[in-house]
Amino acid sequence: MTTKTNGQPFLSDVTELRRRAREEIEKGAITEDYALDPKQAIELLQIALATEIVCVLRY
Repeated sequence: MTTKTNGQPFLSDVTELRRRAREEIEKGAITEDYALDPKQAIELLQIALATEIVCVLRY
């Protein structure tokens, strides 16, 4: 069921809400507008994390 509130549809059908949520989850966290290579971004983040872990372990 949909009714308009402030120009936007309101969903009260839980099945439809779950279906849409699953679709969004399957798309993943990377949006279409993300211009960088996800693998390269992950590698840089892992290097930064490893550096921080080493710094913590030193003390």
